[in-house]
This record gives sequence, structure tokens and C-alpha cells, in this order.
Amino acid sequence: MVQKTPWGHWETFAEGPGYKLKRLHIDCGECFSLQYHEHREEHWVVVEGAGTYTHGWSESALKEPEGVGPGMHIHVPARYLHRLTAAQHSPLVVVEVQTGERCEEADIVRLADKYKRS
Repeated sequence: MVQKTPWGHWETFAEGPGYKLKRLHIDCGECFSLQYHEHREEHWVVVEGAGTYTHGWSESALKEPEGVGPGMHIHVPARYLHRLTAAQHSPLVVVEVQTGERCEEADIVRLADKYKRS
């Protein structure tokens, strides 16, 4: 089932104890919140489009956004701050594998969100 979001949509393809497989579609120029997860890590494979990856261990230590594109692999450890932003001219499509004790939306801790979600 497709889940609509302010930044695009995502859908789950498979899940079981300790894992979930999703596809994220981030619309042109949009981004999801600067966030982290307490109970899971994520591995992303960019399959389409272009954008940037913002990340770091704290808000004061965020690295300069890095460009991302097809074929890139990104590992996001638990409690690591992260955000993906699609380029203005291109949506960004990412396959996400979540692993950990809680692979659920309730494990999102948002630090900054342009859509004013908590």
C-alpha cells in the first residue's frame, strides 16, 4: 500500500521480525525531516534521480550535504542524523532496508521538518 507524505510517498514491499524493505519516492525539490531512529538502522540504495544527503552525529556537527545519484549505497546507523533531499529537477527514488528491533514509523525522531510535523 502506498503511503502519501508531504515530500512524496513510500511503500513497503516486505517485512518480518527485525527487517522492513521499502521504496521511497521524494518529489522534485522536496525532503524528509532531519531525523534519527533509536531502534533501527537503514541501508539505502539510490535507484533513480539526484539529490543530497545531509548527515552527522549531532545538529552542530552536520556534514556538508553530499550529492547522491543512481547506484549509490548509504548506511545510516541507529541514532545517526540524516535527511535526503531531491534535486529541483528530479525526483529521488531510494530502496530502503531497515533492520533492528523496531522497524516502524514510531521510531522516527524529527529534529527539523519543513512541514511542521512533530
